[in-house]
Amino acid sequence: MFDLKYLHKITIDDVPLQWMTRTEFFSSDLEQFPLMYLHLLTDRTSSDILGDYNPDKKQRIFGCVLSAQWGDLKKNELCDVEIQFACNIPQMHCSEYDAQIADELKHRIGLADKVSFDDLSDICSNSPSSLPLLQKIWRDKIEIVYGKYIPHGRIFDQMYGIVRFSASGAAPRLGKTSEYRMLYWYMKDLGEKVTFGKEVDRFRFLEFYLLPTYDELIGETFIHFSKFKKFYLSTKKFWKLEYTDTFIVNGHKFKSSPTSNLPTAAKSFEKRYAKLFGSAGADYDNISQLRQIFNRMPMRLYGYIWNLMTPTETDFRFAFSNRDNFKEFYRDHSKKKGSSAKVVACFLQQAFGKEAFPIDTWVKTFIYYPLGMNAKNNGKMDPSELIQDKLYSNYNRLDKLEKLIWASSMGNKTNKTEFLDILWCQRYGTDEGSGGPCRGANPLSCSKCVLNHVCEGYQSIKDEDLCVSDDIPSLENDMKNSESFFGVYTKQGVPREIYTNDRKKFTLRDGHSGLELPMSTVVPNGSMTVDTFVRSL
Repeated sequence: MFDLKYLHKITIDDVPLQWMTRTEFFSSDLEQFPLMYLHLLTDRTSSDILGDYNPDKKQRIFGCVLSAQWGDLKKNELCDVEIQFACNIPQMHCSEYDAQIADELKHRIGLADKVSFDDLSDICSNSPSSLPLLQKIWRDKIEIVYGKYIPHGRIFDQMYGIVRFSASGAAPRLGKTSEYRMLYWYMKDLGEKVTFGKEVDRFRFLEFYLLPTYDELIGETFIHFSKFKKFYLSTKKFWKLEYTDTFIVNGHKFKSSPTSNLPTAAKSFEKRYAKLFGSAGADYDNISQLRQIFNRMPMRLYGYIWNLMTPTETDFRFAFSNRDNFKEFYRDHSKKKGSSAKVVACFLQQAFGKEAFPIDTWVKTFIYYPLGMNAKNNGKMDPSELIQDKLYSNYNRLDKLEKLIWASSMGNKTNKTEFLDILWCQRYGTDEGSGGPCRGANPLSCSKCVLNHVCEGYQSIKDEDLCVSDDIPSLENDMKNSESFFGVYTKQGVPREIYTNDRKKFTLRDGHSGLELPMSTVVPNGSMTVDTFVRSL
């Protein structure tokens, strides 16, 4: 019933050429599955009805991007991109339809609400001391990798985005590859297969599936989506059975599960729901299949159910139109059982265009260290309510701030050449990896960072006294006697380890791995300020 017949060629102006390395239409880990998905129900502005799958007074428009041709650089250092888009309606049939498709594609590639250098002033208007840091990161690092803009906006369709980020919950082992696989499994099992014909017949080897739109989900109108409806009805029963607690965010009602429900182990899951649904029933089979789709992870399934069913009672578009609503949701209710606040933040930001702020390890450590909100923290604890409130008070457009943090942190994470001399504070400091502390703002990590003169974290520690010793027991004793937070252990005079006196506990914070200090760098035993130590290296 659903078919793609037409090939559109749509030119999008003024895109950074650097984006050609990061704009994904397909993945080699999941061949023949288009990643860039578009599905609209738009007010019918043409007298012609195209297709037999349209609600009253609406035209359904759907399709996928096949490829892009990147043009030459222009005087503004940007280029035009011609996108080939397989669509169910012909191009130039209706100018309004063409404009809506082009606008959606601008969002899909991240151009419609891009992050620019000029945004930094707005982001930091309530915290001007942070502006030099962000500007230096942008000029010296971001522009090299991303060009004039960082992609941002509604990069995903709303329904597609809910599924895609539900797959990211509970940290899948293979990361993005696992997430794409789960997305594909979901689409092929719950989506309607779309055929390729006419102008795009040669692409019939592709697998493209269609889900109902977000508005169809809210209205529970699945006339053309029988596969999805079957699973939805079972999911709705699960929702009514297990999500029975209620909490309110500024007048908007949300649900969660009692703490005694929602088993995390596979055997416990099977035992509970075989009993509640009946092991021979269709509902049990459907819920079990959904668990398989989400890579057999019960917690990932529960998150998906919350993400899918919540808007049938509380529309995300209205509930989170106010940034303070999301702050309250994340700050006060992120521990509620049955959902993942970080996942919700991701799809609200990247599928709904909301100012949502997902806080992962990289974002958290950027807040603590470069932004100086908790520079000595070991990175293990989540931001306190006070820090979250301060974040919303100090910065605007947190969604765009998060994109800059993400871009910088990913360059750091992958040891990309341009980022090797910044943000050592975000890295883990010992061989324990994620089981140990982050380096944080400390005399060694800050000494290797070209941002230290504009970094608020460094500014908060640079005048503190530290102890230097080539003997660990002596170092511990000196730090406790002088009440110094930092201590430097040297071997043959060369700084090798950083210890902290955190809550009167002597702890290794930084084991020097990855830092390059020549043997000629010798520091004497004794006491000095952090800044004196850093300038001596």
